[in-house]
Amino acid sequence: MALLLPFHQWTSGAGDHTPGAQWDVRLLEIGYVQLGERTLSRPDLLVLNEPWHSHTGWPRPESAGLVIHAAGSEGTLLFDWEVRRPVYRQAGVDEVWVIDIIGQRILRQHRDAAPTTIHYTDVQDSIEWQDSGDAEIVVPLALLFGESPGSRVGGRASPDGFATFQRNEIARLQRFDTPWTVGHRPQWFEVSIAQLVGRFMDEL
Repeated sequence: MALLLPFHQWTSGAGDHTPGAQWDVRLLEIGYVQLGERTLSRPDLLVLNEPWHSHTGWPRPESAGLVIHAAGSEGTLLFDWEVRRPVYRQAGVDEVWVIDIIGQRILRQHRDAAPTTIHYTDVQDSIEWQDSGDAEIVVPLALLFGESPGSRVGGRASPDGFATFQRNEIARLQRFDTPWTVGHRPQWFEVSIAQLVGRFMDEL
């Protein structure tokens, strides 16, 4: 993922990288955020406010400076924004980005601010993130979306429509008599997925 480059540059000078030393890991490309005692969430990129060591277990939300999900479909976009984002914010994550790959935009929200949308309209466009020590990371949007801004914009659902999307999916699954499942037991849920978080030993 091209997004990694600015963050790798940010972390490249941190910690003691001599053989046998314990690295100051603050960037997880493969890993989880521990939400409560029973639920794990796996973002596409996790940027931490402080060094993490694997022997302590997966990072907790309060140590997450930035959680990033990349969405390549309408369903994924709506789930990431309407379900995962509120759970992250309630748990204590500082900031959430959802990258709408097809719509060429980034939906973002800091825990103490209203949501904003960054549209890719010019090759000079960028998005910035500031860590807890006030170091600023600048991510050129051309790294994420290529050199043709606006070429794929259009026909995308609004990120506030997950409830409608979920109702349509339930209707579709019922029409084909295919129930949702958690684990190996088929069962229907009349509540949103967000309300199920923590009730199953499962991944969000």
